[in-house]
Amino acid sequence: MLKITHWDSDDTVNKLAVVADNLFVVVDSHPLPATSFQPDKLLKLQRSATSTFLSKMGYPRTFPRAVTYASAQRGGLGFRHLGYEQGVQQCLQIIKHLRANTTTGRTYNLLLQHYQLYSGFSQPVLENTNPIPWSTAPWIDSIRQFLRHINGRIIQKTPGPRSHTASMIELSWKTSKHTTSSAIKPSKSTVSAYSSR
Repeated sequence: MLKITHWDSDDTVNKLAVVADNLFVVVDSHPLPATSFQPDKLLKLQRSATSTFLSKMGYPRTFPRAVTYASAQRGGLGFRHLGYEQGVQQCLQIIKHLRANTTTGRTYNLLLQHYQLYSGFSQPVLENTNPIPWSTAPWIDSIRQFLRHINGRIIQKTPGPRSHTASMIELSWKTSKHTTSSAIKPSKSTVSAYSSR
């Protein structure tokens, strides 16, 4: 256990920075790949701990968060935003298991196939990350939201069985002016109805 008796020395600030980096981030980010929190909600959860660490390190609680979360190589403090940590870890986890073809990877593959079918879109759901308002899978939705935010995508080696078809839902979605609130949840018969391009 790290016991700090006085807060004035630079050595204490360095010890606290190490604790913040190695204890706070590791402990708080360990279960992140299994969660589906929205990044803004994670930031809200992280805010009080970040303020406490900043004040104990000698910075004001109002220290700019852009500098707080910037990397040390760029002159920042190197704190990690848990919303981004969650997205990165989820992507790494799904890629690792899909590539290694583990039991978990095969389960992820089934989950993605089901999500693909339910989405009604012809493009792979980890490549085309446009929102699917009728989705009921928050974990995959959080991965897709992160990928959309960073303008990224995960490309699987083998295309799905319907890689050269057009989905009726996708075509109707593109041609009409749906909003998230006016989107209808498709039935199973409309999800599996496809027509060729």
